[in-house]
Amino acid sequence: VRSAARRLDGIDHVGLLPVLSSWDDPAPGSEPGVVAVLPYVSGGTLRTLLDERGTLTAGAVVALLTPVAGALDRLSEAGVVHGDLKPENVLLWPDGRPVVADVAGDPSFGTPGYIAPELVQGPSSHDPRTDIFSLGCVLFECLTGVAAFEGTHPMAVLAKLLLQEAPRVRQHRPDVPEALDDLV
Repeated sequence: VRSAARRLDGIDHVGLLPVLSSWDDPAPGSEPGVVAVLPYVSGGTLRTLLDERGTLTAGAVVALLTPVAGALDRLSEAGVVHGDLKPENVLLWPDGRPVVADVAGDPSFGTPGYIAPELVQGPSSHDPRTDIFSLGCVLFECLTGVAAFEGTHPMAVLAKLLLQEAPRVRQHRPDVPEALDDLV
């Protein structure tokens, strides 16, 4: 986490939660850490928006998640992988603009239902493609109101990730443009 905090210093993108300030915190009797000052984002999360609305229109999803995709691209350019993109980690400014938060920057496991299948087999293949898979899962959920991979237990979700084809958006929402379905 410490190296991730340092790697995030200076990465600037409208879709990333900015680090306002950071410094080393050599706490007595423990491993040194980094203190990071982040702005307070009071508009809720993408999860709260989905809980309120169920689904979003195709246009709203594209407008909302384009800055998120740009933020992931900027992280990739800087050699950082988010590692746990999900609706809870997309914060919303009061005007509705999204910002990506909780950037792990290390090969963390992620969250079942949003984790790329190759990470279930081990973190050695943790690269920007894993964030793209997670973004696809978030897009799917925004458009359909359901998770792409669901189960009653995290192990059931992981099994579906490994053994089942990803569902198509148009199976749930025939009104979604085919090109957007193909993208997801």
